[in-house]
Amino acid sequence: MFKTIALAVLASIFLTPSGHAVAGENAQASVNTEEAAVRKFVLEEIERWNSNGPLVAERYAADSDYVDVNGGWTKGLADRKNKSDSPRLRNSKITLIDLRIRFIRPDVAIVHQTHDMSGKRGPNGEELPTERQLSTRVLVKERGKWVQTAFQNTIVRPVEPGSK
Repeated sequence: MFKTIALAVLASIFLTPSGHAVAGENAQASVNTEEAAVRKFVLEEIERWNSNGPLVAERYAADSDYVDVNGGWTKGLADRKNKSDSPRLRNSKITLIDLRIRFIRPDVAIVHQTHDMSGKRGPNGEELPTERQLSTRVLVKERGKWVQTAFQNTIVRPVEPGSK
């Protein structure tokens, strides 16, 4: 009898996952679900840009910040313009190179997006060369939905030899 009980105890220890492992698996599944939702948000924003779609207020925090590649800083959506309103950006397209998502809290994600932008026009209407850009987004989860609260875009320039 003692042998049977001992075997049952050992089997329960070694053959069933611990509560810690199950909690870890559930937490990982939650992170994977949230990461997929954030990735979907970003891919939809790229598609919106590429199709000249309008800004959708529900996708942005009311007090969101937007910093463009030239350092222009817009707060909220009221002063933001749609890409289709800009002759210099109207035909531009984003080609995603890399997307990295990091959660600093379960409801706050930082997204680093590397992409090529083609089709921009210069001040005289000439097509500019494709440029590599790096953007950083901060997304927060509000009322069960991911929204963008900050965005900053940078043109990636090659490092000059000896300038490090």
